[in-house]
Amino acid sequence: MNFKTTYTLLVLTITFSITTYAQEDQSYGFHKGDFYVSGAFKYSSLISDAFNPDNELFVEPSVGYFISDHVSLGAQSEFLLTNTDNYESFGVGVNGRYFFMPQKRFNVFTELALEYSNSKIKFPSFNSNTEAISATFSTGLNYFITKNLSLFTKFEILDFSHSEVDTNSGNFFQFQSPQSYDNNTLRIGPENLHLGILYKF
Repeated sequence: MNFKTTYTLLVLTITFSITTYAQEDQSYGFHKGDFYVSGAFKYSSLISDAFNPDNELFVEPSVGYFISDHVSLGAQSEFLLTNTDNYESFGVGVNGRYFFMPQKRFNVFTELALEYSNSKIKFPSFNSNTEAISATFSTGLNYFITKNLSLFTKFEILDFSHSEVDTNSGNFFQFQSPQSYDNNTLRIGPENLHLGILYKF
């Protein structure tokens, strides 16, 4: 059994058994009106084309506000840590999270995020610029190590993206350059692990 399958089963088990935490200290967790800042790392092994790195590591700062005990709305961004002269990428977006047992030290959440991203590939005989808009559904776990500081992890479960790609290949390939095309992608299944730390005010 691989790590992604184990993680998914763990999330499902916790979701069905979470009512056993009913007597936990209510001073932990989230409440309406809480504001938070967080930072995370995202590891991606998804390869979009042959010129991208085999593995990508992003840093993701974000902020959020709880409009109710269960629901937060936030803004996020991501920057590729492995930027080189040949490849760079960044993204900005918004998200909404639902916490199933928000006033507990340990809880499960789901997230829906909308994001705009831009990536560039630059070689002497090939250049590519990709702009994409994506919608991503994720599930995760959050654990408070103090009253205000928590650790979290999440996996992307469902992702739909629409991208516009502009390429300029010179004589590297057998087609005319420059070239533009649109691409739609739907991905289902655990992908892209996020590990982060969160501080609430």
